Amino acid sequence: MSMEISTGAIAAALESLAAFEGRAVAALKPGELVAAQGAAALVRRTSEAMLAALAFEVGRRSGPELGSSGFAREHGFSSPNRMVAHVTGGSLGDAAHLIDAGRAFAASTMPDAADMDAATPSAPGLDNSASAFSPPTYSRLAASLAAGDIGASTAALICRTLDSLGEDASSVEAHLVARARDLDLSELRRVCQRLQASSDPAGWEERERRQHEARHVSISEDSDGMMLIQARLDPPAAAPVVAWLDAQVKDAFRRRRDGDPRDADARTVGQIRADALVGLARHGMACEEPTSGVSTTVLIRMGLDDLRTGIGLGESDNLTAPLSVGTLRAMCADAEIIPVVLGARSEVLDQGRARRLFTRDQRIALVERDGGCAMCHAPPSYCEAHHIRWWDRHLGRTDLDNGVLLCTGCHHRVHRDGWQVEVRAGSVWITAPPSVDPSQTPRLGGRARLQLAA
Repeated sequence: MSMEISTGAIAAALESLAAFEGRAVAALKPGELVAAQGAAALVRRTSEAMLAALAFEVGRRSGPELGSSGFAREHGFSSPNRMVAHVTGGSLGDAAHLIDAGRAFAASTMPDAADMDAATPSAPGLDNSASAFSPPTYSRLAASLAAGDIGASTAALICRTLDSLGEDASSVEAHLVARARDLDLSELRRVCQRLQASSDPAGWEERERRQHEARHVSISEDSDGMMLIQARLDPPAAAPVVAWLDAQVKDAFRRRRDGDPRDADARTVGQIRADALVGLARHGMACEEPTSGVSTTVLIRMGLDDLRTGIGLGESDNLTAPLSVGTLRAMCADAEIIPVVLGARSEVLDQGRARRLFTRDQRIALVERDGGCAMCHAPPSYCEAHHIRWWDRHLGRTDLDNGVLLCTGCHHRVHRDGWQVEVRAGSVWITAPPSVDPSQTPRLGGRARLQLAA
C-alpha cells in the first residue's frame, strides 16, 4: 500500500530527544553528546521519510504528460524539484534526493492524478484509496526508510541502483538495505557502483565511452581577475592527474609532520594542488628543469581471466568507480601505469624482521587487500604502510599480517586514541575504544568492507 501520513515514528524519535530537554549542549558529557546526536539524527531521518513520500507525490502529479496542468505548474513552479526545494528550504539537489527516495514507497498500481483530485479523503493520509494499491515495489527499502533506519539520500541512491538492475533488483534489495545501515553514504555509493557495473559490463563500458566524449576544460576570469580553470575528465584520464596531485599533498604533509627545515609549509590542500598544477605546466614548457622529486605511480588491477577475455571489471587506486577491463587494457599501454594482475604467481612478500620498512611489492599487496586507508578509505596515495605491532616497541614483524595501510589522521587515531587493528585470515578488523563503542565490537575494514557480500 501507499505510505499513509503517520507521526508515530517521528513522535518516538522526538521522545528520545526529549530526554535532553533544557540541557545545554556544551555541558553534555561525551556519552550524552553521542546519544543526543543519535536521537536528533533519528528525528531528521523519520521526518525525511515523510517529506520523501510527499515530494514523490508532488513529482507524480507534476508529470510531463500533464503539461501546464501539472501540480507544480499550477502552484507557480516550473518543476516539481523547484516546488519541493522551495517548501523544504533545501537545494534542487536535495529536492531530487527526496523525490527519488519517495519512489521507495511507490506502489506498482497508482491512481490517476484526476482521480486523486476528485477523491475526498475520509481520514488524514496521502490518499483515500490506499487499500487499492499494491505493495511498494521496494518494500524492504520503504520499511527501512519509514522507520528512520536510513536517510533520504541513502534511500535515493539505493532506489536508483535497484532501478538500474531491472529483474536482478529483488535478489539484492535486502542485502543493500542491510549494508546501508552499516556504511556511510560514500562507502555505499562505491558498493552500488560496483554492483551496477558488474550487472551490465557492456553498459558500463558504453558509459566510459560517453564520459570520454564529454571530457572538457574551461578557462575564464572572475571579477577579481582570478583565473578559473574547471575540468571534467573521464576516470582513466583523471587517474594520473589525481595521482600526481595527491602525491604532492602527501609529500607536503609528510615534510610538515617531520618538521622539514626546507620550508615551513602552511599551505592548504587546495593551495598545494594549485602550486603542483602550475609547477607541472612549467615543467612541461621547459623539460630540462627538475621536477618536485616526488615519484607518482598509477596502479590498476584486474583478474587474470578478465584480462585474457577482455570482459569484466577492474579498479584503479585513484578512482572510486570500477573500470571495464577494456579500458584498463588500454591504460596498460602507458609506461607510467603499472598493472597488477591477480592470480598470477607472486613474489615472497613476508620479510619477517629482516627489514624494517615494507617493500614496494608488500605495499602493492596491502593496497590490494586494504584498498586505501583501512579505516576511512582515503586513497592509497594518502596512505603509508604501518606495523600493527610496532617494530621497535613490540618487535613486530614486517609481514603482511602485521601491516596495514593508514592515512596520517587514522594512524594518529590508532596510536593516540586506542583504536585497535588486527588482521584475521587476510581481512582487517577495526575495534573502536570503549569511549566510542562500549561494546568493543570489531567491524570489518579495508576493501572487504565495501563488498556487497560482506
